[in-house]
Amino acid sequence: MRLIRMAILASLTAGMLEAQQAPTVLDQYQKALTLIDAAVAAHGGIEALRGARKARARVEGWDYHPTQSRRIAPPFDSTVRNSEVMIDLDRNYIVFNGTRGWPGGFLYGNRFVTRGDTTYIMSTRSQTYSIVTAAPASQQFGNLFYIPSWYLLAAAESNSPGAGRYLGRMRLPSGAEVEAIAFTTPPSGNLVIGIDPSSRRLRAVMSVGTDVFTGDTEVTTEFLDWQMLGGMLLPARTIQRRGGQVTNASRFVAAEASYTVPDSLLRPPANFTLNAPNPQPQPVTELASGVWLVGSGSKSLVVAFDDHLVVIDAPAGTSAEVIRRAADIAPGKPIRYVVPTHHHDDHFVGVRYHAANGATIVTTPGSIDYLRRVMTAPMSSLMQASNQVAPRQDYRVETMAAGRRVFSDGSRTVEIHEIASPHADAMLVAWLPAEGILFHADLIESPALGTAQRGANAEATTHLANVIRDKSWNVRTFAGAHATLRSPAEFQTLVRLPILAHGQ
Repeated sequence: MRLIRMAILASLTAGMLEAQQAPTVLDQYQKALTLIDAAVAAHGGIEALRGARKARARVEGWDYHPTQSRRIAPPFDSTVRNSEVMIDLDRNYIVFNGTRGWPGGFLYGNRFVTRGDTTYIMSTRSQTYSIVTAAPASQQFGNLFYIPSWYLLAAAESNSPGAGRYLGRMRLPSGAEVEAIAFTTPPSGNLVIGIDPSSRRLRAVMSVGTDVFTGDTEVTTEFLDWQMLGGMLLPARTIQRRGGQVTNASRFVAAEASYTVPDSLLRPPANFTLNAPNPQPQPVTELASGVWLVGSGSKSLVVAFDDHLVVIDAPAGTSAEVIRRAADIAPGKPIRYVVPTHHHDDHFVGVRYHAANGATIVTTPGSIDYLRRVMTAPMSSLMQASNQVAPRQDYRVETMAAGRRVFSDGSRTVEIHEIASPHADAMLVAWLPAEGILFHADLIESPALGTAQRGANAEATTHLANVIRDKSWNVRTFAGAHATLRSPAEFQTLVRLPILAHGQ
């Protein structure tokens, strides 16, 4: 009996000690403040951090594309991503210059400018601009955070300091451990930063995001090898990972404290033209009798046969809408087949909606394993269940033979052709010979008006032009998931444009 009483007493004592040692909300709040103060000191003090309110920094690096590469399997494509931010919050100025590439030879150059109450978005490639509504420069954290010390400045000067919490030790995908702190930014942003336990310098920014194959996934950016550059303390390099996989690697190449933004950068150059207003988007556009483009964002081609429908492309964001609208425009005709144009997640993941709706998926032999991974991937807790489809093993799939699949009911024909595009090795396009309609995804770029713009020609576009010539297709309608040209003449104008190199 005595032994039993001693055991009970020991258990109660251990429980009391555990309760005493468990931190309270106040403990976690105060620990967060202490760590932020230590990190501010390790970065030179609050006034040194406030130097980022009037500064310039330039970053050069590379994006890596695990779900947007030409190949399904590694090695994945990498494309350039360079950025430069110029900040002067005393005058409510912020300028961001960015250059980035995309598989298929596409290159984009943009400038974002807030000058007081006016904000411009400029395309340096097409030499056009738009005037938009934006938050004040002091709240444009997506731009401010290009200078990493802004994370600490935002934490130290948070307008909701009571929301700060110490989250404990966390391990990064690289294996390093950090002291994690959560805080908020206006109007409703939530951030988690990681402080190096030894140096007390900013080591990482961490979040939870969505992933095609894992549902929920860890997203981190690590800041490495802090050094003085242009009078500012900056990391020599940054590494971003998604689910442990590197998606960006960059380095700081230039910086300048107390920077004055040149007046010449605060408005569009004289040779830039104002973009015309985009036409009201149409969720359903009839291209020919029984042939429609469907979707409020990325579009699918819906083709009616005698007793069923065939859908070309399976966008992640609009396939559920395509299924609903197809039932309205072609009542009584089920979607029997869906054909994703290529393996990129934004054009393939929608097969889950179509499979749940009873459609057979038609794809290339090399995409079968990729399809299985997509179909069996878990749902994300960050997305509403109504915007997702549960994983499943029971789906119907048909593989194309010899790079071609023909759908026909005797009165209408749709040909699916596999072309080895610079954008995706197993790219599919749909050709309707009687109607002269060619449907593609990501191979032609143009604004909503369907015109050819400076800089829009790319390797993938000229390759498509060669395919059309070799197959002697008389294309009368260039329809696309993202862009539909207003006439065949626009395509000829587009492919005659020079392909701009980096920096042009």
